[in-house]
Amino acid sequence: MSRKKVYRAAEHFSDALEILPGTLSSSCGIQMSSNREVLIDGCRGLLEYGDEKIRVNVGNGVVQLVGRGLEIKSLSYKAVVISGYILSVEFEM
Repeated sequence: MSRKKVYRAAEHFSDALEILPGTLSSSCGIQMSSNREVLIDGCRGLLEYGDEKIRVNVGNGVVQLVGRGLEIKSLSYKAVVISGYILSVEFEM
């Protein structure tokens, strides 16, 4: 997925969640493959890690994933890939 598409998705999340425009796109990018895998670009650290909940610091907020069988498939300097059965994605600002 191109950066432009990621930014558009972040804008749609911003609109749906009534977050100020640009808040998500400037700090992180989120790509989801169905409800089975998510890539969070802009990860600044893990705050909580369990098989039912994972919380990721994205700079000016936190992305929380809730589901079943959640696991970290890949963790690099600024990105994390999480797989499992994802029930919800929540944003804390």
